[in-house]
Amino acid sequence: MGNTFSWHDDDRLAAYAVGATHLYPEGKVKLHRIVGRLSYVLAPLVLITMYLVTRGALDRVVVPEEQAAVVARRMALDVPTIIFFTILYILAIVYRHRTLLHSRYMISTAFMLISPPLARVLRAYFDYDREGSVDLSRTIIVFIALAVTVGDSLRLKRISSFALVLGLVLLNKIIWDIKDTAFWQAIGSAIGKLF
Repeated sequence: MGNTFSWHDDDRLAAYAVGATHLYPEGKVKLHRIVGRLSYVLAPLVLITMYLVTRGALDRVVVPEEQAAVVARRMALDVPTIIFFTILYILAIVYRHRTLLHSRYMISTAFMLISPPLARVLRAYFDYDREGSVDLSRTIIVFIALAVTVGDSLRLKRISSFALVLGLVLLNKIIWDIKDTAFWQAIGSAIGKLF
């Protein structure tokens, strides 16, 4: 993956988010806290990288008559992920002293990072095009989030905090599905001007 940090390192970041949560129950509390403090640096780097990758993708648009559609599509691809990752990370930090909520929200940040590597796998090994791979990866993530939410809710005998994650990944999928509508084109173009 080279020496530079890129959006394609998201598979490593997803592993970091999930891996750090396993330190606490294994009695490695001190190491968990060190890794947690490191997240105060890594999470902003992830967000900055997401922004820069999105900005870089917008800079590659060369045909003026296609620019609005391409910008709106890119906003549908990246902006919800940036926002939802931020929401889940902030919730994990806010609830850092409530272990069940903290761990669920921190693990949930990985849900926002799974789609790009999964889409790359679908393109590399199953001959999907870019659009199809992103669509299928987001559908798979919705079903994974649904399974985790239902399983955790049954185990807890109440609605799990993963229900929020399910809502966010479902909204992410819906935004992707409406990316070519006039409604989203207007929203995406407005958001694109911020970039």
